Amino acid sequence: MPGRSMIRYRKKPAPIRGVVAVPGSKYLANRVLLLAALARGESRVENCPSNEDLDRAEQFISWIGADIRRQNEARSVRGVSGLPKVTPNGEFSCGASGTLARWSLAILALARAPSRITGEGRLLERPMGELVAALERLGARIEPQGAQTLPVSIQGPLEGGRVVLSGRVSSQFGSALLAIAPLTPSGLILDFEAPPVSASYLALTLQAMGDFGVKYEEVGKSSWVVPGGQSYRATKFRIAPDPVLASYFMALPAVTGGSIRIPDLKPGTGGESRFVGLLQAMGCGVEADASGVTIREPAQGLRPLGSIDLADAPDIVPTLAVLAALAPQGTTILTGISHLRHKESDRLYDLALELARAGLYVTAEADALRIEGGGRLKCVTLDVHGDHRLAMSFALLAIAKPGLAIQGEESVGKSFPGFWQALERLGLGRPE
Repeated sequence: MPGRSMIRYRKKPAPIRGVVAVPGSKYLANRVLLLAALARGESRVENCPSNEDLDRAEQFISWIGADIRRQNEARSVRGVSGLPKVTPNGEFSCGASGTLARWSLAILALARAPSRITGEGRLLERPMGELVAALERLGARIEPQGAQTLPVSIQGPLEGGRVVLSGRVSSQFGSALLAIAPLTPSGLILDFEAPPVSASYLALTLQAMGDFGVKYEEVGKSSWVVPGGQSYRATKFRIAPDPVLASYFMALPAVTGGSIRIPDLKPGTGGESRFVGLLQAMGCGVEADASGVTIREPAQGLRPLGSIDLADAPDIVPTLAVLAALAPQGTTILTGISHLRHKESDRLYDLALELARAGLYVTAEADALRIEGGGRLKCVTLDVHGDHRLAMSFALLAIAKPGLAIQGEESVGKSFPGFWQALERLGLGRPE
């Protein structure tokens, strides 16, 4: 059970000098594997990471009748040509995977037989109501009608049509609807009342859809049209390194001194790939070229970020909050992040709670974190609240303050089972 095991370091490490090849992007792998499962023919997905979420996704792919085979870090997937084949009244558990829960609901709405989706732990509390209502409008039969959370039973077929989402809770609702839209007779017009949170993930979904051969059109700043009657074509795809997993390692030089290189990583200006530029704004040295990124320790200490909107990059919030709190002085306000309350933990409140317990100056507001530099770390035990992102960002604190303990360290298995071993290979020592 998350939260039962504990980890700590006993001595502060020397400045690091290392190279870390981070696994492929979990976000992209989830999308590509599920689209391959819906495609016609056999796809090959290379540099595919292994973690608990993707293990569940692979189980789901088999459960809907597609064939998936592992070959080291590659996956071969023979799809179902747009029609999931489910055992009538069968049940599938998505574990703790929010992405899989939202996508599986939409995918099973294509099936003609009824099936049931459930999950474990906090996933059974995470919001599903907007997606359920949208699928019902498109023709799905869902029990209980208007359900707000899992478990639910669902049955197609879908016709298609127009859906309006608030854009305030999760981009996964929009991604799931876009993914199934080409497989419906009438397609989909998707509108958002406001620019959607985590918009970069919608862009990732649309890009993957295009790579599998379907057409769509952006008809407004927050509106898309996807024609129906299409099919996904099998393709060959290589998963790029995960920018969020890279962020924990790129933050290390700011804590230990030294430098680190992440091969094949490409920084950007949107989503989590913004992290490289934000490190530079905080005073870290950055060198980026076609073969990867090198991060060096700040020459004059960490600088605050001021006020910055991270609505499109929620998963780097914990790491940035830790670094900002470790800065010698100054104010950082991370805004646009109310949707963090609906992650594996209440990531907004729980992050602020634990950092404050550690002696750092962090306050949660309705839609923001307010962080003051100059705190002094204490040797306390931090609870990750079953959240892999908190566990990996808190590792920076454990390294900075020998004796500080992290309870629930095994939560990293959700996205990076080899995380602690990767830190050990960098010479940070074996945690206890």
